Amino acid sequence: MLLDKNKLQEYFYGNVASVFWSFFLISGAVVFFLYYIHIGYMPDFDMTSSVSLLAAVSATSILFLVSMVVMGIMPGLFWDYYWKDIEGDFDLSDRWTGLEAGATVKSLFFWFALPILFVFISTIGVLFFGLYSLVLLPLVSFIYFLYILKEYNCRYKVGFKKLISLVFAIFMSSIFAFFPLYFIMKALSLKSEDVDKVLYLSGLLSLFVVFMNILVAAPITAPSLSVNIIDKKKFKKNLAIGFSVLVMISLGSNSAYLIPEAVMRLYKFGNIDASRIVFDKDGCSILTEVGLVADGEYDMCYISNVLILSRLGEEYYLEIPVSAIIKSSVSVENKNTFGTDANKMIISDSDIRVTILSSHVLSWSSVINIK
Repeated sequence: MLLDKNKLQEYFYGNVASVFWSFFLISGAVVFFLYYIHIGYMPDFDMTSSVSLLAAVSATSILFLVSMVVMGIMPGLFWDYYWKDIEGDFDLSDRWTGLEAGATVKSLFFWFALPILFVFISTIGVLFFGLYSLVLLPLVSFIYFLYILKEYNCRYKVGFKKLISLVFAIFMSSIFAFFPLYFIMKALSLKSEDVDKVLYLSGLLSLFVVFMNILVAAPITAPSLSVNIIDKKKFKKNLAIGFSVLVMISLGSNSAYLIPEAVMRLYKFGNIDASRIVFDKDGCSILTEVGLVADGEYDMCYISNVLILSRLGEEYYLEIPVSAIIKSSVSVENKNTFGTDANKMIISDSDIRVTILSSHVLSWSSVINIK
């Protein structure tokens, strides 16, 4: 039996608050489940009794999602609205408005995408070849200035004003374009230490972002439609493109779980890089029994460089690098510490994950890098 659309609308408008709140809580629960599916662990944690926690996670996740969607298409949004609001002799938008779809994309590549790519190339050139690479920017600006004079057959003063408006639009769009570019390179560098691979994938994803922003910057020209209908179509188009950019960046950089990881780290529920975690005497004995080696004396011990995957519920779920365990095993040879039986140490090439009761964890610390 098909659902009655009118009854659904009637129920929604009559229960807006409860529907909105339910959606809010479900969103928070989805973030939790995605994160714990990602790490392959589910804590003994009653979500239904922590409504405020779910609400906070949901609000933060939605904020992150909206910010990342807008960030990916911000260059095209700025370009579109900048030329729509500008008036007088400064306007160059007739070069890409009122054209067919293919001609619009081709024209926007010349006026919008190509200058942004030159800004990126100049910036990369400064990093690798010094300030001499900045000579590209005035050179490209001069070429555009001559092209404007030729196309519009205008005086130098009018052409210079057009150039200034163009340079400002390119400069602001380039600044907005650096945000997704930085995000791409940051995400890739965390997943791989191969510099060539990072640069190659960053270049491909950046070209994809620039192309999608060309579609965002392309105006919808339909004289038969009202302004409100055009704005609604533009909003839907930009929303779809924004989500496409986010999905492609997430898949291309292998960061599909970026938002759940970021939210868990923000609230210190999990995904915490702990420089040191301290255990009580019983916790030290448990670590020894499972084959781990910890530093420490008397009634406490510690392990350095631990990733706290989860600390919700009654247990901590920890990821301990083998390098930290091997380093600790060397230090225990000359000290009367826990874990002196080196034969019990787990031998593995990968990191080791272990659970331990929260009552055995005395403290943990993390280093905040302020740059």
